[in-house]
Amino acid sequence: MNEIKADLKKDVRLKESIWTDAFLKVLFISLAVRICTQMQNTILPLYVLDLGYSALTAGLMTTVFTLTALIFRPMAGSLMDKKGRFVILFIGTALFGITSGLYIFVMPIGLFIVIRAISGIGFSWNGTAISTMASDVLPDSRMSEGIGYLGLSQTIAMAVAPGLALALKDAYGFKSLFTAVFSVMVLVFIIGFMIRYEKNSPYIQDRSTVLLQQSESSGIDSEANVNKRITWLNRIFEADAWKPSIFMLFVAIANCSVGTFLAVYAIEKGILNFGLFYTVSAVMMAIVRLGAGRISMKFGSAVILIPGFILLSISLAGIVISSSLPLLLTSAVLYGIAMGALQPEINAMAVVAAAKERRGSANATFLMMIDIGTGLGAAVWGWIAYVTGTAWVFILSSAVSAAALLIYILGRKKKWVR
Repeated sequence: MNEIKADLKKDVRLKESIWTDAFLKVLFISLAVRICTQMQNTILPLYVLDLGYSALTAGLMTTVFTLTALIFRPMAGSLMDKKGRFVILFIGTALFGITSGLYIFVMPIGLFIVIRAISGIGFSWNGTAISTMASDVLPDSRMSEGIGYLGLSQTIAMAVAPGLALALKDAYGFKSLFTAVFSVMVLVFIIGFMIRYEKNSPYIQDRSTVLLQQSESSGIDSEANVNKRITWLNRIFEADAWKPSIFMLFVAIANCSVGTFLAVYAIEKGILNFGLFYTVSAVMMAIVRLGAGRISMKFGSAVILIPGFILLSISLAGIVISSSLPLLLTSAVLYGIAMGALQPEINAMAVVAAAKERRGSANATFLMMIDIGTGLGAAVWGWIAYVTGTAWVFILSSAVSAAALLIYILGRKKKWVR
């Protein structure tokens, strides 16, 4: 009898389709914006140098973009839970799209930096809104699977956008490339207007409203109760999402070592064609993301996370002992499997842990951990590389992943993470 009930529950989960009209539109917007972002990230430093500015100024463009995205992302989560997803998507898309068009014009470098900062705000608000919209329209039982598909947009963008940007720049010039990006963002803006599921979603409202209703129904002093429980910190960070999200902080710190120092280490070791590491790992990420969600749905998060942390640790340690391209690509396979499994699963855990009316803040909390981990990792690994050499960067980043595994196992025993 129990087996029959289990089979029925599984059938119900599988029948809950993720391929709804709203999710397909969200998926398109995510892919388009990420491709545009990666194209800009590739081309803007070259554009700044072409205008006659220094390499330091070119690097400042990326720093300003990242910092403003990090600073303004919590605000996006809080406002989404209060004002709705569409408002933040509208503002974020408009800011990112308009600034993309302004790059066409030659301007003083100070104004250029301001525009890049505004672009970072738009990118963070658009990304947080899209992630939250996806979690709204996906069934909880298939959340990890759906987020895995959403994550494919980043993988595809990383694989396609840099080469596409360079090809367009070489063939038509910088201004034509920026015009193309702006045109894509206009299309994104139009598609965004078509996502209006919120009208039929009564749970999308500010948590303070929910608590107020609960307090009034219980006869307790509602306003005082709400004020005590809803602090400014609670509006920015989702308390129920931070425990799963903390694992993404560890993953982002460890992952930053690859993005920052793999090329340096490969050159030091005399390994040619090391760029294939990124291609192989991207392919593996895509393959794993297509199936990891279904495995999680059937067997639980631990079956994804525990092997994921182990493989990430092994792959980073494997980079250190790679003396040839085949060995390095072996690490790339393991690294791609690990990252393809870990990020969407942790994202799903953070979203599902929060109440539905707080999923905006939950997504913002998760994405902030990536921002903080990437920034912290870049600083720490840069110092480690300077003091001890790049080999220790990967040894210690492997240890960071191992530490995340131990904390996760302990957390499961203590029942504060599933």
